[in-house]
Amino acid sequence: MKRSIVSVVLIVLLSGCSLLGLLDPERDPENDGPLLTTINDIRNGSVDVESEITIEDAVITSLVGNGVRYFFVQDMLNSENAGILVFKNSADSLSLAVGDKVTITGVYKEYNDQSEIVIDSVNCITQTGTSALPEVQDISSCAVNEYEQYEGMLVEMYSVEVTSVDSNNKVFELNSKILVDDMMYSPTPLPTVGTQINQIVGILHYAYGAYRIEPRKAADIIM
Repeated sequence: MKRSIVSVVLIVLLSGCSLLGLLDPERDPENDGPLLTTINDIRNGSVDVESEITIEDAVITSLVGNGVRYFFVQDMLNSENAGILVFKNSADSLSLAVGDKVTITGVYKEYNDQSEIVIDSVNCITQTGTSALPEVQDISSCAVNEYEQYEGMLVEMYSVEVTSVDSNNKVFELNSKILVDDMMYSPTPLPTVGTQINQIVGILHYAYGAYRIEPRKAADIIM
């Protein structure tokens, strides 16, 4: 589904987002600006890598650090293939918060097999409202080859056990063959091998060849 050139250019100009490449015929054969699409279409393979895209009314589910460079968004329409990482090339600070609904114009990329939207600046983001966070998806019964459909989404697991600990990198592994990483929060001290975790919540992230749950705060890990 394509947005008309007039409406896309108007949004981009009003927001101050860079138009570099948005109307380049070699990058957009139909010469009508970014593709209006959804996170679900991006994640299920319906959108070509390197496409310039606009997504609307995505909900910010977490900010990494102070949100200067990374944050996660999710749509409210789907329970699978609904989340994605947003990477901002510039270091200008965000005035956004978890729960904000946003429209984003950027480029869809795959970086080390991780899906992401790359934007030039905060001017490529328009706040459109606020929202409750999407329902957390329980992936306790998923096999490893089923994790991909939940990448970038809020997920949870119940009744898992710590099977290995990497203290240097503040990472530990669960018996579900998934890592728990410290992108946003790390428990101190780290749990020891054999520790039973009743519930863990976080963003499902893919990095360095492995899926990782990224807890956001202490309350996301219940022993």
